[in-house]
Amino acid sequence: MGFTITDGGGYYLFPNLPPGDYFAVFSVPAGYAVSPTDQGGNDAVDSEGVITPITNLISTEDDRTWDLGIYLSSVCDVEINSYTISPCVWTGSASEVTVNVFVTWANAPAGENITVTLNGNTQTINVSGGATSPAMVSFTMPANNTDYTIVAAFNGTSSCSDSQVIHTPLPCQPNVCVLNIDAVNVGACNNGSATLDVVVSWSGNPAGENIEVTANAQTQTINVVGGVLSPATLSFTVPADGSTNNPIIAEFVTTSTCSDSDSYNAPTCTLPCTLTVDSATPTACDPADNTYDLAVTVSYANPPAGDITINVGGTNHTFTPDSAAPILIQ
Repeated sequence: MGFTITDGGGYYLFPNLPPGDYFAVFSVPAGYAVSPTDQGGNDAVDSEGVITPITNLISTEDDRTWDLGIYLSSVCDVEINSYTISPCVWTGSASEVTVNVFVTWANAPAGENITVTLNGNTQTINVSGGATSPAMVSFTMPANNTDYTIVAAFNGTSSCSDSQVIHTPLPCQPNVCVLNIDAVNVGACNNGSATLDVVVSWSGNPAGENIEVTANAQTQTINVVGGVLSPATLSFTVPADGSTNNPIIAEFVTTSTCSDSDSYNAPTCTLPCTLTVDSATPTACDPADNTYDLAVTVSYANPPAGDITINVGGTNHTFTPDSAAPILIQ
């Protein structure tokens, strides 16, 4: 429930504690060893260990008997004293944090340095070159909500080491625009055309932008700014001409890099052939040969392959249909 540091004489105090159960946890400085616990019969001067037993503190009680005995050791000692993790930073391509590792040591083996390793990367504390305890090394780490282990060790004395597990924060990647054409459905032929349904979904959309979807030279707008939610379905009328790989493009109006494309195959349908004699108008009789002209107007649509024959007065008149109708035969 609290943290404090001993004074120059090794004393510490937690004042004004409410009644309850308590225990103390001591942090041993590098280069020191812990004395045996509960030696002798005087609780005021013996050592209770790094983690003390639980004691019940009553009202107005003043208990100053919870101690830890330590002494200088000649044994090599290295400790990861603490570490800090910076807030996540988005670099434009990755979410990263900076990890600062603080290392203390004592009784360094002659000529050896300390290597600090994290996520496959190693930093060296140049103890043999004069570095003094404590020292700090820094690492750039992915922010990916993952546990990693810091290991600090003298490079020639692996038994003189320490380790600490850290946990990196969640990624801080900003919203990334994603736009997908999820489905393309082409209906059956109906009078030479078909209905094309395009299903579009999106996320991380740029502020203030709508989506434009283009198919068969027709463009429709999804009013994202006006509150249309993903996904949305748009319907187009397209020719049922049997064409293939006709493009569909969906993109945000300004952020054209946030886009998707697909294609559709148009169905083929046979339209009913129609042929109509619209009129037959005779001219005045020519008394010289007792004949007259007859103007016949014929209209047609969706003719099959081949010629059209019109019989007038026992005479066949044949012509090849084209896109123009009606036609006039005299």
